[in-house]
Amino acid sequence: MAGGAEQLKPVLIAVDTEEASLRALAWALDQFAFGTNPSSIHLVHVVRTLSTQLEVYLGCGPGSAYNFSDPTPHHEIQDVVHAKEFLHNRVVPIIDSKGLQHELHLFVETATAPAKAIFEVIEKVAAHIKPVLVVIGCNNKSDDLILGPVAKLCQTGLDVPVALVR
Repeated sequence: MAGGAEQLKPVLIAVDTEEASLRALAWALDQFAFGTNPSSIHLVHVVRTLSTQLEVYLGCGPGSAYNFSDPTPHHEIQDVVHAKEFLHNRVVPIIDSKGLQHELHLFVETATAPAKAIFEVIEKVAAHIKPVLVVIGCNNKSDDLILGPVAKLCQTGLDVPVALVR
């Protein structure tokens, strides 16, 4: 672009600890790491644990901090720590290897949260960052179903293109 830095196009990738999710991440990175349209990657991960919803981390780039009040006496802290470890040990190195800018959006939701609650978290982040694409892994446990409930809600409920990776 003449006269300034090129605008990065945001891509939103919903990740969890399932292998389908990591395949979706790898697919998305292969699509957007080496193109003429550089992308910034936004990862959304939802930890299911609390009795009330809590936004734990909305990354704003390098130097961002985790800011939240201690939700004890339950085991939520352990669950959040495990989620952060998963993201930093399994997910972030994959993105860093491609040299892409990224932000992590980590949310905590109730253990009994329905798929709609997880979809609403993805929808909230999508409304905030206005991605050109949302990528989600299809990790349903049943072979006779094509899409899991969160993937189905994303496919029908988001106003942006959705790539469903199996």
